[in-house]
Amino acid sequence: MRILVIIDYYLPGYRGGGSIRTVANLIDALGDEFEFIVMTRDRDWRSPQPYERVPTGEWVRVGKARVRYLASRDWSFRRLARLIRSVPHDVLYLNSLFSPLATIRSLLLRRVGALPDTLLIVGPRGELACGALGTRTMKKRAWLTFAKAFGLFRGVVWQASTPAESDDIRREIGPSAHIVEAIDCTPRYDDWPGNAPREAKVPGCARFCLVSRIAPVKNVEFALRLLHGTAGDIDFDLYGPIDDAEYWSRCEAVIATLPANVRVANRGSVPHAELGPILARYDLLLLPTLGENFGHTILEALAAGCPVLVSDRTPWRQLQSAGVGWDLPLEDAAAFRRAIGEIVSMPESAHAEMRRRAREFALRAADPAPAIEQNRSMFLGAVQRRSA
Repeated sequence: MRILVIIDYYLPGYRGGGSIRTVANLIDALGDEFEFIVMTRDRDWRSPQPYERVPTGEWVRVGKARVRYLASRDWSFRRLARLIRSVPHDVLYLNSLFSPLATIRSLLLRRVGALPDTLLIVGPRGELACGALGTRTMKKRAWLTFAKAFGLFRGVVWQASTPAESDDIRREIGPSAHIVEAIDCTPRYDDWPGNAPREAKVPGCARFCLVSRIAPVKNVEFALRLLHGTAGDIDFDLYGPIDDAEYWSRCEAVIATLPANVRVANRGSVPHAELGPILARYDLLLLPTLGENFGHTILEALAAGCPVLVSDRTPWRQLQSAGVGWDLPLEDAAAFRRAIGEIVSMPESAHAEMRRRAREFALRAADPAPAIEQNRSMFLGAVQRRSA
């Protein structure tokens, strides 16, 4: 089976968020069974320059996939249609619902008959969750209304990573949407640096990190406001690209009001290969997100032995009962502050035990077998039903 993946950003990019990891993990898991062909941009998210040492407009082998990096001119409707038609494929797999280039253009070309009549699978990647739809709402609602009115979603198979995403798809697309649940593939993390050398946890001191885009949906401003009035010596480092300059200005305004015992630093983006050792240095990942479809960073932090404090709007739940962190309602800021205070006051012995449980939790959660079987069944079953 040949699966053509069209995605905004792919390896070696890392600023484009979790969808890069999701697709890379999927191809690594199933690339020996299916032939994956990827079309993507020739640069990372918001980069003005193409990748170095990556040929543009040629097919190259990246892991278990053939990849073609497209220059800006290749995303015109005419060129994109010609490129898609030039690649024999059984499935067209789109990894976003709101991508103007990868998804919207592909759906429009399909609707006017400019693309082969192959099976289409769309993975919204959490974009239909209430928290995600709460940002840039008017544009997203306008696109959904247009797409449904003109039949752009006709015959689409929707991939949901969780039961909650299935509910989101039915709510926004309609009760008749054809949905297949297939959770995101993950690596095993056996070699993730969970036992990397690190400074001992000192009671009254803590090192926090947040790894995400600086965007309203990630709730960075809320995370910063939580640190008002907290006792102890806190370093809070932010890793990730600035998605929204206006929002970052609001965050900077909050940073300017924080007390002297709280120090915040914007560390910028880091390549994914460097993330494990970085996470292993911190006492807590603080990510009160408005919603995560999967939350690769949460699992990666746990695999690195870093406890997490997240909202209850991710698939990672019951963290407190597992002794690896907290998943709390955003309406209860006091509960977030109590968890922060608990980490700050925690001695090395208790924190070392929490780190151990976090890594064990992640290794159990990253069992690849269920995800591989679900994604395999999604592709095979969808094609078989269409052929019947």
